[in-house]
Amino acid sequence: MNLDLLIPAQLSHALLPDLVLMAGAMALMLVAAWKRESAARQRTVGIGAMIVVVVAIAAVVHMAMDGYTAAAGGVIAVDGFRWALDLIILLGALATIALSIEQNARDGIVTAESHVLVLFAAVGMMILAAGRDLMVIFLGIEIMSIAVYVLAGIDRRRVRAAEASLKYFLLGAFATGFLLYGIALIYGATGSTQLNEIGAKIVYFKLYTHPMLLVG
Repeated sequence: MNLDLLIPAQLSHALLPDLVLMAGAMALMLVAAWKRESAARQRTVGIGAMIVVVVAIAAVVHMAMDGYTAAAGGVIAVDGFRWALDLIILLGALATIALSIEQNARDGIVTAESHVLVLFAAVGMMILAAGRDLMVIFLGIEIMSIAVYVLAGIDRRRVRAAEASLKYFLLGAFATGFLLYGIALIYGATGSTQLNEIGAKIVYFKLYTHPMLLVG
């Protein structure tokens, strides 16, 4: 099925796995915050997060098996490469949550939101993998990074965890500024933020400034 990404409903359909994971993460965030922290709550939210990831994997397999595609030029990719990356990311998230449930219990970490943050980080990675536009890529990087900033300092009893989180945040803030500046320069030079249009403009500029490349 060929999707027209200019139609909001079909764009949402193309983002089905990402939306499933995001909706599940937000629901589990409410569950985690509803009652006070405890080891049982941490385990319950972890199991719920694993279920959400399995549902997202099923959505990815459904999209891949049904052969969904999209015309070139959209803000996101709809192809086999994206589905393969989504599966790798989701399987990694599933393994991370499964291991962290027991590890958190051993380390005395009762913060159930840690599993929700893994889901948000996975959403950011999936959006990053799907991006065909610099603004979508930026959005994916920021969703992933903000979740990982918090994950780095999730053990609030350790000074080194707080230090790691703060240093990562400062590094990420500087990197975000450089990235946005680079995107602004690329947009100023090419007049677009879509990767295929930027690539076409770069090829045109090369051929225009180096006409000998046309030979052969």
